Parts: sequence; structure tokens; C-alpha cells
Amino acid sequence: MQLINTGHTRLVVLAGPYAFKIAKFRLLYALWRIVVTLWNREAVSKMSLWRRKRGGVMSVVLQAVFAGVYANLAEHRRYQEYPGAGLVPTLTTWWGIVNVQKRGDTLRAIAIDGHPLFQQTHLDPSLSQDLLRPEQYCMLHDQVLLADYGNPALEPVFRAWISG
Repeated sequence: MQLINTGHTRLVVLAGPYAFKIAKFRLLYALWRIVVTLWNREAVSKMSLWRRKRGGVMSVVLQAVFAGVYANLAEHRRYQEYPGAGLVPTLTTWWGIVNVQKRGDTLRAIAIDGHPLFQQTHLDPSLSQDLLRPEQYCMLHDQVLLADYGNPALEPVFRAWISG
């Protein structure tokens, strides 16, 4: 068993032919963001923005705390909804707390510009963190596949790919 990555929202453990993505619960992060918001006297404007755009303050707090669970559930759903999108197979999820995926080989410096979702990066330049880095991909069964596709901001990319 080998730990490969501890990202912002999930911990990835590699074991044999599988990758286990374990959601982190970021309660301290959510509390820290609230303290920073209050300290900077942005509370009223932030809460107003959150109420209008993101479903309210409690919704924002829950999104911060359970971001890893939401990412795992999104990967499980997207693998089923978007066949042929070049995604690493998500075999199962346990309530979003743990995702089990096939494990591919690490890509070092390989051209990923032929990947079907790579072509959609013009939609939102901020997605370059998720789609333009080789470490987000792996080689599995002689195919370059996207391994990390749980970011909620990627949904427009998937919709554009399926419609286009």
C-alpha cells in the first residue's frame, strides 16, 4: 500500500490495481474561512453573496466541510453519465466517503492535448489546474485517462463535450 497524494479534499491510497480516494472532512478549514471573513469585516457582503449565488451560509459551510465527499460522488456519477469521455473507471463509492478506481500508470511528460476533455479548456481558463496538468492523467490499457475529475467546476466541460 502506498500513499500517493494528500490534496485539499481527498487522500489517495494506492493498493495493487486500485486507487482509493478517501474524502477529508475539512471542518477546521470551514471554521478558519468564517473567522477570516469576520476578521476582514466582509461578513455582510459575503453572506449576501452566498445567499444569492450559493444557497446560503449553511450551504457554503457544508460545501467546504464535505468537499471531498462531493468530489467522490461527482466522479462516481460522471463516470456513469459520460462514457467515452476518457475517465479512469470509478468502480464503486461508499457513500462518497471512499471511491474505488482502477489504478493507472503515472504520466510524466506526455502530450495530453489529444484527450477529449482537454479540448474544452477554452470554456474556463481557471480549469487549467484540473485539465492541463499531466499529473491529473494516467495510462490505463494503452489509453490516456483523466484520473481526477471530481471538481464541481468541471460540469460545464462535461456538458460541452457531450453536446459537441
